[in-house]
Amino acid sequence: SVRRMIKDLNQMQERLPLCLIEPEFLAVLEELKSMGVRVIALTSRPVDILDRTIKQLKEIGVEFHDFADVVIEGQCQDHYRMKNGIIAAGRLGNKKGGILFEVLHSLNYQPDCIVYIDDKAADVK
Repeated sequence: SVRRMIKDLNQMQERLPLCLIEPEFLAVLEELKSMGVRVIALTSRPVDILDRTIKQLKEIGVEFHDFADVVIEGQCQDHYRMKNGIIAAGRLGNKKGGILFEVLHSLNYQPDCIVYIDDKAADVK
């Protein structure tokens, strides 16, 4: 069943190391941070592996300190959670933009602009 497959995939996340697809990402991230740009992450990974995702990213040197002390949970198409500056959007196919705007509203944060980078062109539209 699909539920079993998702459970198996989530369990695999516990054992598999994470690696950067774009090695220059770390330099870009650090440059943005040094310029005072507030940076958060938005992933289609499910909420139940968010803690593992945070750990995996930290292991490869990726951390999001803006809003790191904030935990937000909500419902927008699916359950989502923000923790350590990372938003788990719940599942593939969720409209990440809607979730991002809901989180920003919860934070009462209205940025002048948003730069959105994704590895899938469909998620940027």
